[in-house]
Amino acid sequence: MIERGEFLEWAVYNGHKYGTPLIPVHVRLQGGDDVLLEIEVQGARQIRESGLASLMFFIVPPSLADLEARLRRRGDTDEDDIARRLRIAAEEMEQAPGLFDHIVVNDHLERCIEEVDALMDMRREA
Repeated sequence: MIERGEFLEWAVYNGHKYGTPLIPVHVRLQGGDDVLLEIEVQGARQIRESGLASLMFFIVPPSLADLEARLRRRGDTDEDDIARRLRIAAEEMEQAPGLFDHIVVNDHLERCIEEVDALMDMRREA
């Protein structure tokens, strides 16, 4: 699919390939729907470069220490994976300003959701 250009975006994250198929997204957009993608910096950059109209949010933890605590609470992440994810998060947090339209701190889930929802409403009204 990568070679045939069938992804809107794709990336290698933490040693695994991820991607968003192009056609289903375009079908939904042509139908007038909003499409929400959970992607990382590599994919966001590809979408920006494609010229597709988008509103991008970068959701960050309050700190890397908070992210580490969240990863440890999950109980399914080994030490090496935690270290890799923290390194990736730090790199992405450095790249986010200027690439994303808004940076939203996920300190309290409900507040974070409300902030994203309000920003989306503002975009729709514009």
